[in-house]
Parts: sequence; structure tokens; C-alpha cells
Amino acid sequence: MKNADLKGLRFFLITAIAIMPNITAFSAPAALQRQWAEYLDNEIREMVERKNLPNAAIALVKNGEIVFLEGYGYADIEEGTEICPRTSLFRTGSVAKIFTWTSVMQLAERGDIDLSEDIGEYIDFTLSERIHGKGRHYYPAPVTLRHLLTHTAGFEDVLEGLFVLNPENFTTLREYLVNNIPARIYPPGTVMAYSNYGTALAGYIVQRVSGISFEQYIEENIFSPLGMGNSSFRQPLPGGLPDMLANAYRMVDGEFIQGEFEYMPSPAGGLSTTAEDMARFMIAHLNRGGGILHEQTVSRMHSRHFTHHPLLGGMAYGFMEYTRNGQRVVYHTGSSMLSDAGFYMIPGSDAGLFIVYSGGDFMGHTEIFNNFIDKFFQPDAPVHETGEEFQPFNEPVVPLNLAPGKPGGEYQQSRRIETRRDKLVNLLSMVMRVRPEGEEELMVSFLGSDHRYALKEPGIYEIVEGPVNYPLGPMQYIVVTKDPSERVMLVTDGPVTYIRMPFYATGWFAAVVAVFSILLALGKVLYFGVKGVSLFAGQRQRNAAEIINTPGFPARVVGIFHAALVLLMMLALASSGNPHPVYLLPPSAYGERTFMTFLVAVLPAVLILLSLPLFVYFIAVWRNRWWKKPARIYYTLYTLSALLLTWFFFFYNSIRV
Repeated sequence: MKNADLKGLRFFLITAIAIMPNITAFSAPAALQRQWAEYLDNEIREMVERKNLPNAAIALVKNGEIVFLEGYGYADIEEGTEICPRTSLFRTGSVAKIFTWTSVMQLAERGDIDLSEDIGEYIDFTLSERIHGKGRHYYPAPVTLRHLLTHTAGFEDVLEGLFVLNPENFTTLREYLVNNIPARIYPPGTVMAYSNYGTALAGYIVQRVSGISFEQYIEENIFSPLGMGNSSFRQPLPGGLPDMLANAYRMVDGEFIQGEFEYMPSPAGGLSTTAEDMARFMIAHLNRGGGILHEQTVSRMHSRHFTHHPLLGGMAYGFMEYTRNGQRVVYHTGSSMLSDAGFYMIPGSDAGLFIVYSGGDFMGHTEIFNNFIDKFFQPDAPVHETGEEFQPFNEPVVPLNLAPGKPGGEYQQSRRIETRRDKLVNLLSMVMRVRPEGEEELMVSFLGSDHRYALKEPGIYEIVEGPVNYPLGPMQYIVVTKDPSERVMLVTDGPVTYIRMPFYATGWFAAVVAVFSILLALGKVLYFGVKGVSLFAGQRQRNAAEIINTPGFPARVVGIFHAALVLLMMLALASSGNPHPVYLLPPSAYGERTFMTFLVAVLPAVLILLSLPLFVYFIAVWRNRWWKKPARIYYTLYTLSALLLTWFFFFYNSIRV
């Protein structure tokens, strides 16, 4: 070998040895990213098979790049069109909200809006100035955009008009807001209570301040700068986008049934997008704003601004946040009747994950993300704080020392209905039941699972047994405190709390009222039905005049009529509340009206009117000693059940229009 060749070989070896550490440093992250992608691919495929999902898509980003992008299943089952993560559009439910909050922060950094200003300065209609149940002399502080951003405005929940399948019933954003003004049930800045209405209201402020429609604003200020050409908030979809929309299906009796396009108030849930477009949006948020926000604004938006206790995940501006395995997660989830999505960012690792699918439930993407964190991020990793520190606009609520007492009972969400006729939904929506065990443990039944918590310190309980996949955070701690009305309140991760209900507002009491009323009504109808048959079938038939002149006959007629209507009411409730097999909600929830929903709306008023003569006849029955004593006792019990049912209808706003 020539000297020149030896020198060249020597130079090559020395150079290779010198740069070897850099090659290793470069290839290790790439290998790790491949592991991430392989793991997530297997997880999604397993979920699709296990939960019978018709379609799904995923995007994983790291260090400003898309490192994994994949689609699963079919956009159109009949045509055999497969999902493409670049071109197949999905509905994302409440993940749409992060675009609304981003647009609010854009206007704030330009000086067009003040986050601390009364929102009444930005809208052209009036919200309530009072807190429901606080009295006419109590005037709280005004609601601000800070409150909307952190879900602490104090609004009751609004379900009317949230989902619409018939485009003819879909109203403008302003019409939705004006026709569904919620009561204010908490003073602003005191209780986190997730609000679709609050986000829709923020979107309307964007529309008012910018002078263009909300949909157009997002197109010009977010979609266009980021190249999100396959995304839209317009409903129905414009141009050629309808042909790109993945059909939403649900498996029913072994067959995929296609659902209709779901219309929602645009700022709260009207987004149609692709996994690739969502990856672009995620990269912008992880990469100092990516040209749509200033770096300081992103830092401010991602910082925590409200929590009920430092141990718990709380609210950034529009984003929810929590810490798992030492990693701070900034995220938002979303669900419609057919679709579910999760948007998760780990700012400390410059990584993010977006998952969307139809025909599943809200736990799927949560489980996958938490499993991903547990597998690839060590628990001793440092907690990451982004940007400069921002103090919360409201001091966290200090937990009470409730060690002498036991926080047992039924707890319902702070995200609740108080003044609207669908108040009964409170009994069905994420109810938490708590049972003390011993001196220092709690058994918590929630979302179909049991969790055991042990007392960590006065007022604070830590989980020791049970599932940790909660859609709003790890749910590692439960803190006992009180709401502004001095009701015991349990707080854990996420933008909702859980308030202990008095016995008369619990599900078990409602069940007792229903069963008591049904049994007495059924007994009355059956007794007089059998008696009527025997009168007409027997040899000693009585004429009509003789029956009518029987003492107490009008009382019996009113009772029988009331009982028949009670049974009809319960039948109508069961029928109208029966979830649709595809949408998993009763038809009334998405604007469909049937004869049964009409009966549910009308019969309470009729039954209340009939309870008045029932009570009058109850007095007459005892005063005049009509019938035998057992019959009088039965009539008394039935009258009591009618009065109890009357109270029930008033308490749950069943006679309100």
C-alpha cells in the first residue's frame, strides 16, 4: 500500500473515531423515535381491534418534525376507501377549543382585547349579573376572558343545541348564545366547571373584535399560516372537503352503522381536520409559536393559571395540564357523539401526540398516552416548567382540615345544570360515590371502577389501589375542600370538581321516588282494573248510576287517572331517555323530537294539577270515613307519593319550557 493511501486511511480512521460520539448522539434519538412509533402503532392497532373501531389516525411530533403519521381502517367502508392521515378529515369534538383559545391569545398579544376586562364590553347581549340562589342583593365580580380561559366563569352547563344532526336546526353562533344563556352558579374565579358555552362565547368575542366570522378568522390567522389546507370550522364543510371527510361509524350488533354529520357551535367543537394538519398546529405550539403566536404568549398560554391545590393538575390558558412521571403534560381532549380525540404535548421533551377515531369512547386515547408516558419516561425525570413564571390570577383554594369528619356521600360534577329542564342529567354524568373505610381510607366509585385512597395529610387523600386512567389527569390525589356555598367539594385533576349532594338531590333518592310512585300507581291501576272486570263479568252487575253515587267515587276516578298518567310518564321517560345505539345519547340530546319527548314535556304539569284534587279528596276520605281503613291508608300513601312526585318535578325543573 502506498504511503499516500496509508495516510488517507489513517486520516479516515482518526476522523471516524473523533466523530463517533456525535454519530451515536444523533442515532440514539432516532432509534428512540422509531421505538415510540412502533409502540404507538401497536397500541393503536390493538385498540382498533379490541374496541371495534372503524377508523383512526395518529400523529407523533418530536423536535419540530412529524416522526410518525398513520391511518387505520376505512374512511368509507362500502367503497373500501382507506384512511389517509394526510387527507382524511375527522371531527374532533372539544379539541377544537384550543384553536379558539389560540385566537383569543392572538388578539390579546395584539392589544385588541384585555383578558382582565368584563366580557360584557365585547358582546352585544346581556348575561345574568347575579348568582343563582344567592339573592337579589348579591352581585359578584364580572366574568372576564381569564375566567373563560380557565373554565372558572361559574356558568351552569348547557346541553340544548350542543349537538344537531339536522342542518335546518343548526343556528348561527349568536343565536345559539342568546337562546341558551346559562345561569351563573358560582362566583367567577372560585370553582372550575368546564363550559362549552364559555368557549363558544370566547369565539363570539373573537368574531366581534376581529370584524369577520369566527370561521374566517381561524382560516386567515391559523390555518393559512400553518399550511393547514385540509381543515375547516365551517359547517357544512366547503368546497371539496366533504369528499375527504371520513365517515363516522359505530359497531352495532356486529355491523358498522354510519352516523350523520354532527353540527356543533363552531368555537366549542366545530373542527374538521386531518392528523397531519393537527401535527402542524402542535409543532407551532411546541416551537415558540411557529409564527402564529409570540414566544412569550405561548409561554404564558402554557403556564398554569388556576388550580384548586398545587398537588393537582389545573388549567393553563385554554389547555388542561397535569404531571405524570415527572413530565408536565399540556393537553386537551374532545368527544362528540361519534368521534373522540386527544391532543397531548410534553413541552419538556418537545414532543406531542394526536389521536382521533370514531366509534369508540373517550378513554381510548387517554389510555394510550398514559401507557406511552409510563413506558418511555422515567418517574424521576425533572418536572419541566415552560418559559417565565406567571402568577395565577386567583389564589388556589386552601383545602380544609376535615380529619374529624368523613367526606362520604354522593358527589356530582361542578359542571352541572341548575335551572334548565334537563337537570336530571346531573344524576347520570360522572357521579362520584365515596364511602369511608376505617379512619383513614376512602373507597371511591367512579366511571365504573373502584378506587381506594389513603389519608396523606388532613384533607388530602392519595390513591393506593384502582385504575389511574382518568380522562382529565392521573387522579392520584383527592383534596377535600368546600365550594362557595359551603358544600363539601372534592377536587382532583382537570377542570371539574365534585360537590357533595344533599340526600334529596342524589340518584338513590330519585330512584326511591320513582319506584315508590310506580309501585303505588301500578297497584292502583291493577286493583281497579281487576275490580272493573269482575263487576262487568259477575252475575250481579251494577248500573252506572249506582257506581257513580258510591261514596268517594270522584276521589277514586282522580286517583286512577293520576296513576295511569304516572305510568305513562315513566314509560315516556324510559323511551325518550333510551340512548340511540349509534350516537349513545337519547334523540332529544341532538334536537330530535318525538311523541314521547312531547309527553315528557307535558305530563309533569298535568300530574301537578291533578295532585291538588288528590290532596283535597285525601282530607275528605278521612273526614267522611269513605271506604274501609286499608283503602283509606292506601289512598293516603298514594296522595303522599303524588305530592312527592310534584316536588320532584319542581326540583328538576320538569315543568319549565
